[in-house]
Amino acid sequence: MAETRAEGADDQGAGTGTAQPALEDVVLDLPVGPVPVLRSRPAGDVVGRLLLVPGYTGGRVDHRLLVPELAARGVDAVALTQRGQPGAVRPEEEGADVEEAARSYALPLLARDVHDAAAALAALDDEWAAPVHLLGHSFGGVVAGEAALLDPSRWRGLVLLCSGPHGWPRRMADQVAVLEREGTAAALWAHLAAPGGLEPPPDEAAAAWRERVLGTSPGQLLAAARVLGSHEDRSDALRATGLPVLVAHGETDAAWPQEDQRAMAERVGAAYAVLPGGHSPNEDAPAATAALLAEHVRAAAGD
Repeated sequence: MAETRAEGADDQGAGTGTAQPALEDVVLDLPVGPVPVLRSRPAGDVVGRLLLVPGYTGGRVDHRLLVPELAARGVDAVALTQRGQPGAVRPEEEGADVEEAARSYALPLLARDVHDAAAALAALDDEWAAPVHLLGHSFGGVVAGEAALLDPSRWRGLVLLCSGPHGWPRRMADQVAVLEREGTAAALWAHLAAPGGLEPPPDEAAAAWRERVLGTSPGQLLAAARVLGSHEDRSDALRATGLPVLVAHGETDAAWPQEDQRAMAERVGAAYAVLPGGHSPNEDAPAATAALLAEHVRAAAGD
């Protein structure tokens, strides 16, 4: 397993002195319903295509800084919103309680949505019909891993960003309990905000996080929190796909034990890299993250 430690020196971006590639807000029509995505297209040669899956309490905006940086490096990048996240379809019945709603967000359904998103992009752009790269951030990494296993032939490679191999007992138990008891995103936000003193008044990052939480289906939050505490290690199965895999995390990532992420890379036979920033290097160091990802895409293209 090769290890890379990415530097933050290029955080001015590949496009320093030039305009960043445009960021497009597009709606994809999936079988489950409409989901919004963010896309940036390279102005010149395309070295590869990358579909990015967001994590728990997230959405396409998690990658708003990363997607243009990727495009500046020749990667046609699309940041997905998962069902139930802000702006996306909520497939649960109107008036369903949180337990009923959670059934609409089972992990196999989320993995199928990722394939459906790739198919919808291929319908818009023939270049997306060939196998493309897939990235999952945090909980999105669990979803992306399941999508890779569902049909490895659809993908050119897989990136697990700040995402570990398995859950553990009692992980997220406090958030699961709040959602089971109260059944609302507002109750979850009150629980999340209280220990950190984010309110009042929230800073800009906390305000954006608050909007994402409040804009997410409680059923999606409950289902995702349960998966984060219970999913099983799929490292051996991912290795068996033969896909080129990159495991990367921020140098101060504390959401998933870093040793678990490194061990997962070894078991999968993946490349391993440490980026500047914490659990979200896509936001903390988008240029350094984009440089690493673009190199991974280029290397896969040269296989």
